[in-house]
Amino acid sequence: RIKVCNEAFAKAFHFAHSPLNMPFVGLFNHGHTDLAPHAAVLYEAVLSLDLRHDSTLEVPLSGGGMEQRRLLLLAWGEGVRRSIVCMLGPARLQCTLPALQEASEAALQIERQELLRLNAQLRIENAERRAVAQALRRAESRYRDIFDNAGEGIFQWTPDWRLLAANMSFARMLGYATVNALQLSSREKPFHFCYDKEVAHRLMVELESRGNVTNFELQVQRSDGTPVWAGMSARRVAGPDGVTNYYEAFIENIAGRKSAEEKLIYQAFHDPLTGLANRALFLDRLRMALRRGQRRPEFSFSVLYLDLDRFKIVNDSLGHSAGDEVLCRAAEVIRDCVRDVDTVARFGGDEFAVLIEGTERPSFAVHVARRIHAALVEPFTIRDQEVGIGASVGIVLKAEDYTHAEDILRDADTAMYRSKVQRKLCYCIFSRRMREETMESISLEADLRNG
Repeated sequence: RIKVCNEAFAKAFHFAHSPLNMPFVGLFNHGHTDLAPHAAVLYEAVLSLDLRHDSTLEVPLSGGGMEQRRLLLLAWGEGVRRSIVCMLGPARLQCTLPALQEASEAALQIERQELLRLNAQLRIENAERRAVAQALRRAESRYRDIFDNAGEGIFQWTPDWRLLAANMSFARMLGYATVNALQLSSREKPFHFCYDKEVAHRLMVELESRGNVTNFELQVQRSDGTPVWAGMSARRVAGPDGVTNYYEAFIENIAGRKSAEEKLIYQAFHDPLTGLANRALFLDRLRMALRRGQRRPEFSFSVLYLDLDRFKIVNDSLGHSAGDEVLCRAAEVIRDCVRDVDTVARFGGDEFAVLIEGTERPSFAVHVARRIHAALVEPFTIRDQEVGIGASVGIVLKAEDYTHAEDILRDADTAMYRSKVQRKLCYCIFSRRMREETMESISLEADLRNG
């Protein structure tokens, strides 16, 4: 603040009285407090100014040139109407009002150009940000279209079985008309889309341990509670801390493919005419029975090998289509004569086989053979013709004593042909003597051929 000043100082700033206690900076411009250090220097110079004789004011100022110009302009604006000399280091620069004005305009022009440059840069940056935002919106729209219109189901769910997102294909797969209906249903209860809980547990374990699954087949539960086969590829999405945030999956309905696979498997292991098991399936179950007998000594089973009597006569006289009807009728009869746990198979032509498991006494197999023969002998009508056939049955009792399934069928076949030759009974039980006789017969025939 001004504590003392002479008359020349007051006149220089057009004060009628001495401006005592007034902030010195206020003489130039209120608010320019950054010029206070220079204002003190100017104040001392003005105090020593004699307006009657001095026409030049020498002010030693330090700092940047911009600050010096601002201070001098303020001085001119507040009434100092004389030339002011600024001490800029070792040089002396005499600044007049026109020069100060020109310098000020140049400085303002520089500042204006800088502001224009910054403004242009901001406009460019804003335009770039708008372009990036538009590109992001377009990309999000494209991916949203792909998500919503994909042919396969896409969905996300959390480790606690909450549905996060789903597309229309997944909603239709589960039997919902809209995605909103699916999401509303999942809010009311946990989103357990797996029909089998054990499969669901295995899926989650594999996702957590491996991070992803590919072509994982499972049955998903529809809105009406029915299952449908689906193939799924999924991955685990973790946060920065490694903890699982959610899972996302692609899923498709494979019910048609599974149906075709089941049909092919059925055709591979069943006789197309009668629907009975074929030789491959019969041998597979016979091997399983052998392994079960090896593990459980008390387990026993028997095998029956059948050949229809008088089938060739019917087939030749009434035709092959009538023969097929006879075979189908015989298959039904044999199936009705055994238990559900037993296996009935057709090996081709008029040959059938029966696997009787878990028999408590060997005589049960003989009882079944007699029942089958009696049922086949009963006449039945084929194309307005009454037909009666029978069966020759070969039986292998205690089949669990064998090692190979093929050996059981071989010996049952041997007993069946012995039954045909004897014609005393409808069945014949295999004995080791039959095998020896068969081998002797084969050896004799070989010797006769070789002379």
